[in-house]
Amino acid sequence: MKALIALALSFALSFAPVTTSAGCPTMAGANAALAMQDDGVRLAWIDARLERTAHRAHFWLHGWEIAIVGATAVNLAMLPILGNTTSNRIDFGLGAATTIIGVVPLIFWQPRVIDDHEAIEAARQDPDQCRRLADAERRLAASAAAQGAQRAWYMHAGNVVLNLGVTLLFGAFHHWNTGILSGVGGAVIGEAIIYSEPVDQIDDLATYRRGTGLSSTLSIGF
Repeated sequence: MKALIALALSFALSFAPVTTSAGCPTMAGANAALAMQDDGVRLAWIDARLERTAHRAHFWLHGWEIAIVGATAVNLAMLPILGNTTSNRIDFGLGAATTIIGVVPLIFWQPRVIDDHEAIEAARQDPDQCRRLADAERRLAASAAAQGAQRAWYMHAGNVVLNLGVTLLFGAFHHWNTGILSGVGGAVIGEAIIYSEPVDQIDDLATYRRGTGLSSTLSIGF
């Protein structure tokens, strides 16, 4: 009889709803829908989005480094071609000096998303998924904030002030035409550098906080 009762209880429990432990907490400002998403899906989505942007950021960074070094080389090449006169040394020698300055911040600085993605990858061996997810969420928000700062008004203002300084520098040698061309050209290139930097995490953060469509977006490769 006891065996029959135990068998019946076992059979009944097999149809009982299974309760699972609560998932990982969600980040501040997230909708309730995010808590309904699988923790692994959330972590994989952040990892994939940061990986995509980090890859693009590498191309952006090294592409502009090559372009600026190339422009510097062209300026220097003009001296033996057009003649190493005082006027040409000012136009092209000073032009090369002011151009190469633009590569300095690109050498000693890189978009935060690159470091954030590397940190997420390095934490893969951590068995605590909730800790990894919390760190990934923090890094997603930090990358978005850094990208927003790169498009802030003071970046554009700094670009204009820097290239105004270039114009005045040429003007000090009475080469105003070259100075104006260099200043305007430098400002345009500076804006191109600012606007071509990948800033995907600004939209990604908003999408993630909504918490809808993460698995479908992940499955189609963004």
